[in-house]
Amino acid sequence: MLKKLFYKFLSLFLVIIMLISINFHPIYGVLPDGEQDFTGYTFSGETGTSPDGFFTLTASKSGLMADGDGAFINGGDTIGETVYFEITSSSSLGSFVLDQLYVGEYADGNFSDVTVKGYANETQVFSTTPYSSSIDSNIIANFPIDYSSAAGKSINKFRVYYTLGTGTGNNDFNLVSFTIGEASVDEPVVTYNTTYNGNSNTGGNVPTDATDYSSGSSVTVKTNSGSLVKTGYTFSGWNTSADGSGTDYAAGSGSFSITSDTTLYAKWSINTYNVTYSGNGNTGGSIP
Repeated sequence: MLKKLFYKFLSLFLVIIMLISINFHPIYGVLPDGEQDFTGYTFSGETGTSPDGFFTLTASKSGLMADGDGAFINGGDTIGETVYFEITSSSSLGSFVLDQLYVGEYADGNFSDVTVKGYANETQVFSTTPYSSSIDSNIIANFPIDYSSAAGKSINKFRVYYTLGTGTGNNDFNLVSFTIGEASVDEPVVTYNTTYNGNSNTGGNVPTDATDYSSGSSVTVKTNSGSLVKTGYTFSGWNTSADGSGTDYAAGSGSFSITSDTTLYAKWSINTYNVTYSGNGNTGGSIP
């Protein structure tokens, strides 16, 4: 009897230690990695759940369906309406990095502003350049979207937006799969970057800042290390707006608390000159 109690307590102790070691995240097995499709998704109302429980699929309107061929809206699209699919990780998958999607036309359609946006705890951390595809007798199964803005961005949700154009069928937009990496049980850490813009400089180079700043971190602005110049002007620091109407920061000493990706523009002060007159040996009168 005592031996059975001992083994029960030992088993309980090991379970507690295991939960502590994984920060109390439920055990779902190996975290997902690589390409994820929609095979085996089960639906409760308008919400689909992946077979491994790591992802949920929703859409901005009714009619969402998904199977091994992809996710799509089955009827009901309105011409000119913007629709989005949303993929969210479960609590057992805290975060991941989105590498790319396989998204395109199931049939030749007219789609504009196809955009992928990533979110870390409801904060948008990237947005791809909008892509458009017109009816051209050519079915593009995978739109050539540039995902460089998503590189290295830890997220727990992304959306795929599109706007339906004239002459397009209701279920012709198709999200076939998505590819992820760096899956983690930890929630995403939101980071921001600071970039510098020469703002019409005629020479020199802008400084670079490769630091990933966590939200609220203090950023000290760079000096004019690349010797920026602009003909007829003098460099006078940095500003948050290209026209100089934003916030000024002194080069090398100004600082700010970063809460979003920030671009600082070189501020240029126009050079002024004085004209003086000389009588050049005059024996009377006054110079102007």
